[in-house]
Amino acid sequence: MNILMKSHEGIEWNKTTLENFLESVEITRDLIIELAISDRDPKEYEEKYALGLLRSGRVVDTPAILFKLGEGNNTTKCPICGSFYMGMGALSRRDNKTDICSQCGMDEAIEDMKF
Repeated sequence: MNILMKSHEGIEWNKTTLENFLESVEITRDLIIELAISDRDPKEYEEKYALGLLRSGRVVDTPAILFKLGEGNNTTKCPICGSFYMGMGALSRRDNKTDICSQCGMDEAIEDMKF
């Protein structure tokens, strides 16, 4: 799994390891619980949940570092947002044939619900 990271202030994404990602989300979860930070949900930093976000193309936002999935053998690039995701994404509602990431699929569904 190719994982990329950057600081909140940075502009460049750099390669990192799965171990570094897991350690960062564990530290983040522990800090949220210890400091009772109310604007963040510690569940988002549990290993399984955070990996799920990463695999679906979402950016995992820790207080200091952002993580996202990079290009690799098992990843697909979303034609709408340009993020990489693993596994099944969503079928675009616009043409019913283009595969897009889950987040863009959700965005399209919400747009269609608007009056």
